[in-house]
Amino acid sequence: MTAKRSRSDSATSAVAAMRAAGVGPIKAPKFVNLRPGDKPFWDSIVRARARDSWTDSDLVLAGNLTTDIGAISGQPNIPLVLCQMSSWTTKNVTTSYVPHEQLQAALENPTKFICAGPKYWLDYHTDGVHLTGKGSVQLGAMHRAAAAAVIARKTWLPTYCTKAVRSGVVVTLSFHTPVGALVRDTANVTDPGNLGLRWIDSTSSATVLSAQVNGNNTVTLTLSGVPTGSNPRVGIADVGISGALGGPTTGPRSCLRDSNTELDVFGNPFYNWACHQIISVE
Repeated sequence: MTAKRSRSDSATSAVAAMRAAGVGPIKAPKFVNLRPGDKPFWDSIVRARARDSWTDSDLVLAGNLTTDIGAISGQPNIPLVLCQMSSWTTKNVTTSYVPHEQLQAALENPTKFICAGPKYWLDYHTDGVHLTGKGSVQLGAMHRAAAAAVIARKTWLPTYCTKAVRSGVVVTLSFHTPVGALVRDTANVTDPGNLGLRWIDSTSSATVLSAQVNGNNTVTLTLSGVPTGSNPRVGIADVGISGALGGPTTGPRSCLRDSNTELDVFGNPFYNWACHQIISVE
């Protein structure tokens, strides 16, 4: 283990944490005493970040948290509740694979990771990276909804596209929503164009002309022509303007959300917005 932890940017750390989850958890060293039933808690904690970032003192703390969480909750496994980063354009790039990996980690490992949703709808400071007090309350409400489902031993999935099918110039997207129907909302999140949806293939052979939200949790895209490129996909809130600030009017975003009726601690409504995503088209 490293003697001293070095700082790294959040994107690099997130990717390293996801890769660490794929190769398996760190084994508890001899100086950390775990009970037989503590292993699932230990595994969840040490998967939360890169393997090479754990110091001996960190592992002792992780061991203490493991035994405390197991004793308090009485649950055999505690997943990590995460949210998608949404402000990568402030680093002068237009796309990032980090939020896609964050969603995929939750979809492929639902007992280990829960994706609460994206952060583009939150209230940001003027730097477009950090949240205001209001934004932090909004973020807490989003995490609380996901965590409450886990505590109640229910399944939680964010608003995300489950299937994309093309017929001619029409692409139909099917969505899962945590609460109620999928709706279009350009009041709380401004439209970056076609509700934040785009067509992607190997030759950029088509573009989205229009996006229509239907009443059955589907969205219909009309393309400029029958696409001819390979590897067809649809991007959802997956691209932004290089240098743009994160947030509901400037960053990578989509105007699609569920119909949640819950309120945050200030009495304001909060919704479950569509995740950053790239989905293959059938």
